Amino acid sequence: MVKNKGFLPSGPSEIPVPRNQLKDIINSLLPACKEPDMDTGVPFKADAIIANPPAYGHAHVAEALKIPIHIFFTMPWTKFPHPLSRVKQPAGYWLSYQIVDSLIWLGIRDMINDTRKRKLKLRSVTYLSGSQGSELDIPHGYI
Repeated sequence: MVKNKGFLPSGPSEIPVPRNQLKDIINSLLPACKEPDMDTGVPFKADAIIANPPAYGHAHVAEALKIPIHIFFTMPWTKFPHPLSRVKQPAGYWLSYQIVDSLIWLGIRDMINDTRKRKLKLRSVTYLSGSQGSELDIPHGYI
């Protein structure tokens, strides 16, 4: 973000790094909600998921585990432009999230759908579903 001051990478060679990082994060979500503690072995099962807006995959894990999810963030997320956009007008702030999220979804939907099918045993989501499925159904709170 600092290098490019926006969403688009400087070149194609920069794309695999964030994709691999996101894949690792997405693959860590289900174990974090249901596996025993790695150090103590104490059993664990999440009763709910609290996530932040730019997390990817959390809504799908909540769907698979049939547990509630709530989005919280430390700032009024949609009261500012998306950090990966260059929107200057307050009227466009909400739209900046829709556009950036759609662009990111284009780049990660294969990973999300692979996780949904192989690990979560859920149907694939379509292009029009967006990265969070039906994000309008997820409550949001700002701290």
